[in-house]
Amino acid sequence: MKALHRWIVALAFSGLYVVHPASSGAQERLPAVVEIDFPVGDIHFRHDETLRGMMLTISSGPISMRVRRVYVGDGKLAVKYEASQFGMITPNGTTKRGAITVANGARIQTDAERLARWGSIANEVYLLVPNIKLIAIDEETE
Repeated sequence: MKALHRWIVALAFSGLYVVHPASSGAQERLPAVVEIDFPVGDIHFRHDETLRGMMLTISSGPISMRVRRVYVGDGKLAVKYEASQFGMITPNGTTKRGAITVANGARIQTDAERLARWGSIANEVYLLVPNIKLIAIDEETE
């Protein structure tokens, strides 16, 4: 009788360890990134000189963060803002000194090659901004 119980237990647990590749539902493995959700509202970017070098201070309401480079987006696509020694590099490739505000519901236009898939670049910071719209500029219409 003990042998029968062992066989039943072994049979029952054997199904837990077998995973068929076709039925596993494996998803694409994405790289490790930092994702931060900001509240609805205007977002303020300021280019600052710090003891760690040039940084961006980004704030909205009571939340603020400091980072050298950040990808801002809607959860599907993102655009890069980066601090350099010459100023803040914006998604359209221009360099601005001081501060800028991205208004709630803003449309950020950039070249299609500057748009990145959300979370696709390893070890980067992604800032999820509600109501933002990212638009690729069609080079033929320029």
